[in-house]
Amino acid sequence: MGTLIILLVIIFIGYTLYSRWVSLRNSFRDILSGNGNYGGNDNTAGTQTNRKRRSANTEGEYAEFEELPGTITVETQEQIVTEEQVVDAEYEDLP
Repeated sequence: MGTLIILLVIIFIGYTLYSRWVSLRNSFRDILSGNGNYGGNDNTAGTQTNRKRRSANTEGEYAEFEELPGTITVETQEQIVTEEQVVDAEYEDLP
């Protein structure tokens, strides 16, 4: 049983080290080849996706605004009351 656990740990560490090595090797290969894709996915660099639009082409476009005759715009003027600021406050330091 102990041998199986040790074997699984060795396989896990070996797989982790191998995958890191492959990633590092591919990154250096990209840098040295002048690809310009430093650390990114190769299959997404410079490719366009062929996706269909989920919405219609006219959806979300600007619509002309037209003022209807007979509409009333009401302008209200609210009176703003300003209060005096407290200028003579005394502060105490708390212990």
